[in-house]
Amino acid sequence: MKARNAKINFMQKSIAYVIVAALLVFGICFSIWDYRDWWKIERERYGQGPQEGQGLSPAGKLVGPVASSFGKFRLRVPESWDKLESKEVLRFKHPFAQRGVYPTLTAWSEKTQLDLPQATDAEAKKYTLTQELDYINTDTTSIVVLTWTDGELTKQQAMAKKNDRLVKIQTSCLTSEWKIYANTFWEVYRSLVLL
Repeated sequence: MKARNAKINFMQKSIAYVIVAALLVFGICFSIWDYRDWWKIERERYGQGPQEGQGLSPAGKLVGPVASSFGKFRLRVPESWDKLESKEVLRFKHPFAQRGVYPTLTAWSEKTQLDLPQATDAEAKKYTLTQELDYINTDTTSIVVLTWTDGELTKQQAMAKKNDRLVKIQTSCLTSEWKIYANTFWEVYRSLVLL
C-alpha cells in the first residue's frame, strides 16, 4: 500500500511539473512572438510626432527660416505670429489672446558641458512631466521634447545640442487650446537647424 501511495504521489508531482513546464514554455514563446509585434508597432512612427486622428488640428503654415545670430540656429515660425526679438532670445506670440493668454514660442541657446541626455534629465527634474519624452530625429540633429502643465497652460520644451551649445525652444498655450497648436509646435521643432 505504501508503495502504491508513493507511486501515486510521484505521478501527481510529475503531472504538476509537466504542466508548469508546458506553461513556462508557452509563456516564453508567446512573449517572443508578442515582442516582435510590439517592436514593429512602437518603431513604426518613432520621431514623427503626434498621430493624425487624435483630434489635433493640422499644423499651421510656417514661414522662414528665422535665424538667431547670437544662438547660431534657425527655425521656421508660424505665419502671422508677432516677433518680439531681443539680442539673445527669439520670441513669438500669437496675435490673439484666449482668456488673456497668448500662445507663445521662445527660442534661445546656452552653453553647457552636459550632453543631450544629461541636459534632458536636468531639465526634466525641474518640471512634473505630463507625458513621456518625445524624440524627433531630423537629417541634421536629434531633438528631445518635454511636456508639462503649469496651471492652466500646457508647455513644451524642445532641446537639441551641437558642440557646447544647447538650443531650447519653449512653447506654451492654454491646455484647452492645446489640440489647436500641438502639430504647429511639432513642425517648428522639426524645422530647427543648428548652425
